[in-house]
Amino acid sequence: MSELQIMRLGFTIMKRWLENRNVGKDFAQYLLSFGYETVGIYGAGDVGALLYAELRGKVKVPYFIDRNAETFCEIDSVPVILPQDLFQYPACDIIIVTPLSGFESIAEIIKAQHPNQPLLSIRDAVYEL
Repeated sequence: MSELQIMRLGFTIMKRWLENRNVGKDFAQYLLSFGYETVGIYGAGDVGALLYAELRGKVKVPYFIDRNAETFCEIDSVPVILPQDLFQYPACDIIIVTPLSGFESIAEIIKAQHPNQPLLSIRDAVYEL
């Protein structure tokens, strides 16, 4: 996917997210409706931080996962861990993957450490709300 395609996709996803919020839908309600009470967030950048802000206080976010974890260390006292260190942490009810590309390779890394870990891309999540 080219950089321009990723930018367009990002705009489309953020637009849908805002449309959902404008009609009273939010991620926490959606996740809780499926019994997901602990949510890992893959990606500690802007989209991951926005997702965390929406989930904070409604569902538990025990950690962020990011290949640049040492850049972030923690966000709002929530640790940011390296993907290869995920095996040291308990599985969450679900992990939401916020990067807009590379879902398959991210899923492989996570599944290698937690084979039964449910995953959801932010791209799919905004259309399922």
